[in-house]
Amino acid sequence: MTPTDPRDVRSVIVAEHDTLAFHVPDTVMTGVPFDVSFSTFGGGCVRAPARTAITRSPGTVVIQPYDRHIGGHACPRDRMRLAHSARVRFDTPGVNVIRVAADGRDTSSQQETTSAELVKTVLVCDCRPLRRQAAGSAELVADHRGGSRASEQPRSGPTRDSARGISFVIDTAVFDANALPPGQDAQRTWSTFASIRARVTFAGAKGRMDILWTRDGPPLLVDSVASAAPLATAGDYYLFDSTSFTLVRPRTRTYTRFAISGDTYNHEGRRDGWPAFFEFAPLHIDTVTSGAPALTRIVRDVHIFWHSDMLPNVAIARGSLTLVDAPMSEVNVARWFAPTRDLAHLAEAGALPTTRVTVTAAIPRGPGPQQGVPLTIILKAELVQLRAAMVDVASLGIPAGYKETPLRP
Repeated sequence: MTPTDPRDVRSVIVAEHDTLAFHVPDTVMTGVPFDVSFSTFGGGCVRAPARTAITRSPGTVVIQPYDRHIGGHACPRDRMRLAHSARVRFDTPGVNVIRVAADGRDTSSQQETTSAELVKTVLVCDCRPLRRQAAGSAELVADHRGGSRASEQPRSGPTRDSARGISFVIDTAVFDANALPPGQDAQRTWSTFASIRARVTFAGAKGRMDILWTRDGPPLLVDSVASAAPLATAGDYYLFDSTSFTLVRPRTRTYTRFAISGDTYNHEGRRDGWPAFFEFAPLHIDTVTSGAPALTRIVRDVHIFWHSDMLPNVAIARGSLTLVDAPMSEVNVARWFAPTRDLAHLAEAGALPTTRVTVTAAIPRGPGPQQGVPLTIILKAELVQLRAAMVDVASLGIPAGYKETPLRP
């Protein structure tokens, strides 16, 4: 450890709400040291960088920089940039976090000096080759939970048309995989939307969600607008990318396409385009007949805000997307599309999370009592059996001979 010096002072990394450069590689290799560089605010009697102290915990490195005070009382009234660097390494693949912890300064505040932090994430690649695995297909059978499900049957082995990607299972009826115990209102909301089980595969820029199980019983309608179950039934599947998603119905050899806009995400924890807050309130739930028009009514510009996390409390990504012209029911499948793309990107870098992963989605359902704070449906569930996989590229397209059947507005 670098010896301390009484002239060393905690660095300033935020001054009057401004920050300086902070450079971290996007992707690094497991166990290989790499350099992090950043600048701090100097000036006056603080004229040079002194040292950095580094502490480590699983998935996180904290860097505490110090600068050198030259002593004396007569100091110039100037500001300068002091360059720091630190060599760090990560031994665990996945999304890891680097934090620079120091001081912030705001002369307009009563408390002139406060704690400040710069945060960036880095993808840590273990760079192991992926094993080739066959994708699954589906046929309809009975399910012990009272609904219907599609059991997976192995397809033929990987071929030249297989691509490296990911695979996982989602089960909206699972509640015990959450980092925080949900309250009664949250459990009631989640149980209302506990209507499907599905397997998701993704490779390149395209994904597929096979509906394996759907809940029996009369449809549930939320706030007289949103069906708690998607349009698909067991044996159907969705194809998706960043601009659209398509419901494919093999039994009728038809498909319906919907548009997506504004599909973006980041690994820096930014809430780009998000409301300032979300207001949670109990849902109004009705049962309706299977053919009720409300189940297929198209709603314009349905927003989904989401974040993915590794349990217990490591953030992976945060993002949002908009369903341009789909029934409100499709939020129960569309909330998985963007997180899947991000996880596939991590897998390409050899940084697919190896611990439990959850996805939380916030879907505004109307204006709340406070301006700019919408009433919101909040849903959360765990990805199960997340793994790297070989994906049949042909399964990510609409089969030949299928007919498009758009929904009527």
